[in-house]
Amino acid sequence: RDRSGGGGYNRGGYGDRDRSSGYGDRSGGYGDRSGGYSQRQNAGPSMPPEEAVAKKKELAARAFSMSKQPPVSDLEEVKALQEEWKTSGRAPRDLILDIQEQFFMACDMVYQKHFLEINVRNSATDFDSLGAEDQYQAKIDLLDEQVASDQQEIDMFQENINRVKEQGGEVDRMLVGKLQNQKRRMKVKQILREEIEEAMAEL
Repeated sequence: RDRSGGGGYNRGGYGDRDRSSGYGDRSGGYGDRSGGYSQRQNAGPSMPPEEAVAKKKELAARAFSMSKQPPVSDLEEVKALQEEWKTSGRAPRDLILDIQEQFFMACDMVYQKHFLEINVRNSATDFDSLGAEDQYQAKIDLLDEQVASDQQEIDMFQENINRVKEQGGEVDRMLVGKLQNQKRRMKVKQILREEIEEAMAEL
């Protein structure tokens, strides 16, 4: 068993973590509350809906594969994938809804792994000198804090939406979108936490 600080985390790839660079860069837009990345889609090149669906399936598969790799030191590849998604054509919503969710979840996981490596080192300056179990626990503790904060924001968004509905007003689609994004990002953190727990149990 590898006790060097990340062994056993085969599902997420922490055992092959790149310690060399990039962790000072917070420009990816995911570590803060800025929304992560845009879900807007440009029309892109004209193509039949079935081709657009096939393209989106391919992109979702690539994103999923990327999400299972070790944390990346920069986010250029996932950002390029997101740009490709925006121009991947249009298709009926019912045909791409599940594919879209898979794509966004996978991209969120790439971002989350990246920023977890940054943030855990900021919160525990001696992180790299800790043993594997303590490193895993530090990540779990940080994810617990983030999930609790996410839940507070979700509750706030939901209260605002409920208030508008009670007053007979029209709910802002942007607010609904923010709520959905926050729920998805919290779910990603919960999944990542479970994977880290499983890896820690294998030590």
